[in-house]
Amino acid sequence: MPVIEAHGLLRYNKELSSFEIAQKEKLARPDSAGNILRFHSEDCIVSGTGKLDPGLDLEQVKLHASGTIKDDRNFNEIELDALFGASFMLDNNSIQTMANIIRGSKAKDAKPDKEKLEKRLREWTNSKKAKEIADLLQPTTDLTEILPEHIKHTLCFTDIHFKWDTPSRSYYADGKATLGWIKGQAIAKEVDVKALISRSRGGNSFEIHIQADNDNWFFFSYSNEKMLILSSSEAFNTGIQSLDIDERKMKTGLGQDNYVFQIGNNNRLKKFMEFFEEPLPEENDAIIDEKEEAPVTENPADERDTENDANKNEINNVTREAQED
Repeated sequence: MPVIEAHGLLRYNKELSSFEIAQKEKLARPDSAGNILRFHSEDCIVSGTGKLDPGLDLEQVKLHASGTIKDDRNFNEIELDALFGASFMLDNNSIQTMANIIRGSKAKDAKPDKEKLEKRLREWTNSKKAKEIADLLQPTTDLTEILPEHIKHTLCFTDIHFKWDTPSRSYYADGKATLGWIKGQAIAKEVDVKALISRSRGGNSFEIHIQADNDNWFFFSYSNEKMLILSSSEAFNTGIQSLDIDERKMKTGLGQDNYVFQIGNNNRLKKFMEFFEEPLPEENDAIIDEKEEAPVTENPADERDTENDANKNEINNVTREAQED
């Protein structure tokens, strides 16, 4: 599945020295909602703007994105700049605790680019609502009545940067990102994020570490119908541990994918951090058993698919529409 696709008319844009594919209305009004693909003939770069789809089935965890993708064929680099949301089951008390901790942390208040945010939001909602959200988003705003239900994602970043890593078959983020909201609660804080969206024969996975400041962080690791969660906050961890299984397990119908969330462990966090070659966050004594040794684990890159030619074809699907049309 391509990360982005576009249909409609093909034209050459002299100002951008690029071939463009989009609906007639999108070509006439480039800032309107809708997808557009461009092949920049001078530097052999394919770019796309609009709704983005990583193309990974994560069962009951749903990822949503809109923004820009760029495939630089000269350096074999694929990058995404996006409004990014992850929706998954988490109890209300944990959501409230996490929101309070991040808002009360030393993380800087974000100053979103309203024009860019509004444009990206138009891929998720109507123009009027997109402008309202972009204008009002700040840490003290109550978004409960403002955000449409379908975009009250468990985690929503208004600006995050991903790159594609071929050996590990992953999109990864490693740097500053703006955490816009958690469910219906405005956050609007700059946080440090490490994230992996990985494709694997053993099961696709989504992992993200959110560091608000030196003392406050949250880690979510999902694969094979199970979400593992860990935090620097004892209160947050204890809250999850105190929940009954029925409160942590999604009620699903016959033939539907299951989902359960539970407290995570430091071995999983250490393995995740190995991908970025970064040490663990400091001052974790409250939750880390220092006597527990992390087992020798394989780096996520060791799960790579050796069929490189097939893999290259797969990740370059973003270019297929432009080339075939």
